[in-house]
Amino acid sequence: MYTNQLFKRAIQVTLIATLIFIKGCSRVDVDEPLRVGISPWPGFDIIYYAEYKELFKQAGLNVQLNRFDNMEDSSRAFLRGQLDAVYSSSWDVMQLPITEDDIHVVLITNISSGADGIVAAPDIKSVKDLVGKKVACQVGVVSHTILMEALRLHSIDSDLVELVDVSNELGREMLLRREVDAAVLWEPLLSKTAEQLAGNILFTTKEIKSDVVDNLLTRKNITDEKREQLKIFVAIWFQIIDEIKKDPESVLTEIANYIDAPPDEFIKGYEGMTPGDLALNHTMLGEAGELNNVFNNLAETMSSFTQDINTNVYSSPEYLPKQN
Repeated sequence: MYTNQLFKRAIQVTLIATLIFIKGCSRVDVDEPLRVGISPWPGFDIIYYAEYKELFKQAGLNVQLNRFDNMEDSSRAFLRGQLDAVYSSSWDVMQLPITEDDIHVVLITNISSGADGIVAAPDIKSVKDLVGKKVACQVGVVSHTILMEALRLHSIDSDLVELVDVSNELGREMLLRREVDAAVLWEPLLSKTAEQLAGNILFTTKEIKSDVVDNLLTRKNITDEKREQLKIFVAIWFQIIDEIKKDPESVLTEIANYIDAPPDEFIKGYEGMTPGDLALNHTMLGEAGELNNVFNNLAETMSSFTQDINTNVYSSPEYLPKQN
């Protein structure tokens, strides 16, 4: 009881600080929208709560949430200047073509903590059993990070595993047809596939401090032109996080219904990640500089298959409300 009261009080204090931060921002030009690209993922989709509850409108902020089928399409629109900001993964950020305009990460949305993993056929019981086996995993995307994290955890050289370079969706189909021995997947497909196959989940990102970190990024010219809009947008994000902490099932169900997603799958996906709350953001983007460590780890993995790594990516903690 006492612990629960402290938890609720901590949320109230954070929420008050966030609201003060919003009120302290200069009034923005509501006729000039902040165009934000988003692809389907519970760690991103919670921003729709602000649209559903009219939190943007209450803050005097004009936001256009532009939905894309996948992260690749939203990234392309961002590079063409059709978006002011985009939800992305750190892996994808580092593969964006290098331009004259630097990329700025203004928000960490979530870190994978069980939402991604490796599922295998029934006869494969552990990651070490993957030696000499076929693993479906698309090279050059987040799935590649997940596989490398699992192999490193168990001290297995990647050359000892036969990597089948296909999309996650095709990899799942191939596993069900037993054309491969394992596949890298995400929830809810990870659990569904294991159940359908009567197979085994060999690894999830819950076992490690994963480099599968998602974020909101923008360009330097936007940080100059729409600084106040971005500050308010980020502050509203933390308001949503606090609402979810108070009543996870209810708020996540509301969001899932609003975007026509199955609530049970949406909730399961969200539960498999560490939410990007204010404390996590200050750790990742602030003086501790943990996001830079993530970028360094990802660059090492990427160097095995490409030299086109975008290092013009910067953490921008100045958009975060202060911690109490």
